Amino acid sequence: MGTIARYEASLNEPGFKPSEEAKKNIAEIRANLKKQGIDVDHLFSMREQIKQQRMASATQPNKAILDKKHRIPGFITPVEMEGTKVTKFFLVPTAGACIHTPPPPPNQIVLVDYPEGIELVSLATPVWVEGELFNQAVKQDVNYSDGASNVEAVYQINADLVENYEM
Repeated sequence: MGTIARYEASLNEPGFKPSEEAKKNIAEIRANLKKQGIDVDHLFSMREQIKQQRMASATQPNKAILDKKHRIPGFITPVEMEGTKVTKFFLVPTAGACIHTPPPPPNQIVLVDYPEGIELVSLATPVWVEGELFNQAVKQDVNYSDGASNVEAVYQINADLVENYEM
């Protein structure tokens, strides 16, 4: 199945032209699976449905946690600074998320507005954020010294308190 999936994904790539040998190999694999009672096309259609459901789940907020006060741990990805203080940032689940890696799903990111600001010790320093969580979808370019990243979030907090994580 993996061979067929990779082959079919390649068919959508510009300039890809499969060899006759590759076409024959895929046809043989499909025939062998059919003999075993496996409907490849049905499985791929189910795979696509599941993929779409997962993508929808990753972009929808959890309504059970909205409009309530929360204390959430995470890491700062700066969006706006005032001097040396971060006043707006994305709260992300892992240090450095969004910088050199693709961002986490939008429902794992919170845009935090904290006009008082917090001194940024390091992107690897965890923080606690307290405030009321609400649903507000946002897409924002975040610029860094070595590039930019477009980040999406479905949650926002106007923070009452942001402090370094202490156990």
